Amino acid sequence: DFNTPLDSAGFDAWRNTLHHGFADCAGWSGPLETWGFGVPVLAIDHIWMSPDLVPVSAQKGMRTASDHLWLLVECGIRMP
Repeated sequence: DFNTPLDSAGFDAWRNTLHHGFADCAGWSGPLETWGFGVPVLAIDHIWMSPDLVPVSAQKGMRTASDHLWLLVECGIRMP
């Protein structure tokens, strides 16, 4: 829970070396937003993975007792 937008300059180095669980997942086609009041409006929650892993599937779910959606990313081993 970084509470930081994906396009933040603080993630520049990570974007160049790591995989983002949703933005880099070929199996994800939905919006990246995870936080909001009633309707998700900001993508401020992230799952980052090392270069030897790749996101295979991703899911977001409704929140309970939280103002953030839950995130689930299945990863696989990157094949050379």
